[in-house]
Amino acid sequence: MGKIITCTARRTDAPRVVVCGAGALGANLIEHLARSAFPAQLVAIDHDRVEAANVGNQPYDLRQAGQSKVHALAARIYEACGRQVEAVHSTIDAKSARNLLRGADLVIDTLDNAAARLAVRDACSALGVTALHAGLGADGYVDVRGNEDYRIEEPGAGAGPCRDATSRSQVLLGVLMTAEAVRTALTEGRVAIRAAALGALLQSTLTL
Repeated sequence: MGKIITCTARRTDAPRVVVCGAGALGANLIEHLARSAFPAQLVAIDHDRVEAANVGNQPYDLRQAGQSKVHALAARIYEACGRQVEAVHSTIDAKSARNLLRGADLVIDTLDNAAARLAVRDACSALGVTALHAGLGADGYVDVRGNEDYRIEEPGAGAGPCRDATSRSQVLLGVLMTAEAVRTALTEGRVAIRAAALGALLQSTLTL
């Protein structure tokens, strides 16, 4: 059982939720939490910049190409719903992770490389911060798990869901699964493994 952080709309000391990665999963997750009035201080960390290839599957548009992803995302969300997101344009690695994640109540890792994910895992373990590792895999697979259950795996070759606009349904499933994991981690102090394959889920849902 992890630390329970009371999460209500009237809190003035809302939990600090840090999302590592502002790509397909991370950026859409932050936008989802912000637009649904999720009661937390939202922080986005990434060092990447918006590319034209991102707009099919990430909440950016062509006018933002070349801009810092986290700053473009924060501006978009504030313009859309008046919600403030703290934007941190920085690389997460073994040297920077502890300083970047210190003070967080919950860290959500949506990064796309093994070294950065390992840095987040180790930093959260050292800091005693609850962490969720969310990822998108082949064949529509979505996986969300805590530090204790997480094993580093390098993504396979290919464009991946971050750039492949045809995988948007998988991304949205990942957002919903991760958002629910965030809710239970903060309100119940519970981190459970969540995994699903989009094709199997749709087949079971649509079969009469």
